[in-house]
Amino acid sequence: PDRIAIRDLKLSILKNYMEADAATRIKYSAKYASTSNAWKKWQGEIKGLKRLNAIEVKKKREEDFSIWVNADKNRKYNYGNVLSEFERLYAEIALYQKASDYYDEVIKRGTDIYRLFRHYSAFEYKKDINVDYEKIYLEKHFKNYTKAVDHDVFVTLLSKYKNEINDTLLATSFTNYFEKNTAKKKLSASYSKSILSKPTKLKKVVNKNNAEKIYSKLKKDKLFKLFLEIEQKQNKAVLSEYNRLIKLINKNQQIYVAALIEMNENKMIFPDANQTLRVSYGKVEGFVPADGALYKSYTTLEGIIEKDNPDIYDYDVPDRLKELYTAKDYGRYANSNGELPICFAASNHTTGGNSGSPILDQNGYLVGINFDRCWEGTMSDVMFDPEKCRNISLDMRYMLFLIDKFAGAGYLLDEMKIIE
Repeated sequence: PDRIAIRDLKLSILKNYMEADAATRIKYSAKYASTSNAWKKWQGEIKGLKRLNAIEVKKKREEDFSIWVNADKNRKYNYGNVLSEFERLYAEIALYQKASDYYDEVIKRGTDIYRLFRHYSAFEYKKDINVDYEKIYLEKHFKNYTKAVDHDVFVTLLSKYKNEINDTLLATSFTNYFEKNTAKKKLSASYSKSILSKPTKLKKVVNKNNAEKIYSKLKKDKLFKLFLEIEQKQNKAVLSEYNRLIKLINKNQQIYVAALIEMNENKMIFPDANQTLRVSYGKVEGFVPADGALYKSYTTLEGIIEKDNPDIYDYDVPDRLKELYTAKDYGRYANSNGELPICFAASNHTTGGNSGSPILDQNGYLVGINFDRCWEGTMSDVMFDPEKCRNISLDMRYMLFLIDKFAGAGYLLDEMKIIE
């Protein structure tokens, strides 16, 4: 919820500027999409967990666990303190978890200008730099940057950071901004006057061709110095404690999982497949996302044409694709209904990092490439629901169609073994 609230603010600022100016919309469309990606996922997770009554399910599991533990003297000795230890550790880490989440969302991922700080703060440990590379880096950064937009994101998010986090976990130089209600004015001035917000001045500094001199110059910049002190405080006061507690939680979790395996020795338990090569299986099928609604198992080219919008890069459908659609020239890639399939949903469990995974049929033939999950099933990492959790894959017929009919590169198909 904390991360969602922060991104709510950021997205509302970006949206206001993007709706008011076409050039800004182009500059920030990718950033808006990137920011909203996890924001949507987190909301889907919360909605799914509430629908599954996940907290009560977990509590019932713990109640059953306690009964099992207390029924045996040896189990009570080995596992009797596991749940109370979780209670203690999670209560202790809550303060640091919140501070860590806010730092990640407000500082690390919040403003464009912070990326420049991170890039140049590393110069403290460098000697030589490639000036040509640095010039290209700055060109790319400022190409999709608008000072007014990032300034508002900076002031708004840092104000929320101060209001939500305990002062003992914040840099003193940062909290001083908020004395006598002068925060907005001081934050605004630091941003506006910073070399990091002035491409011409920053390029001149970078031209020094000496990492030590560049770092020395930037370290005098008020905003650069503020970020540096915020980061140092975060590392010293927050991350050190957070990491210590996470290690203790993980250690306790190992004991808990060992106990659950013992408790459920005759039952199948969902495996921990992290950092392994794995295969999951399911069926191509749609689902019911909400009362009265039904999602089919596949989409077609008609859906792409319906979304055509030349003003939005991601929805600007190429003329060639429109021509093929109008002529219904799908070749051998159409389905039995005469439609050109684009994507399909299936009841496989996938997670972050599965994008690009091959989807095989029962004969081992490549039929799709996984790239997403349905919004209603994003809670699957925490609690899998076979009725709602669906992965989404590119249909290989569409890929072959694009190579052959759209791009005119059918000769590439000669190198493939295609089963029809």
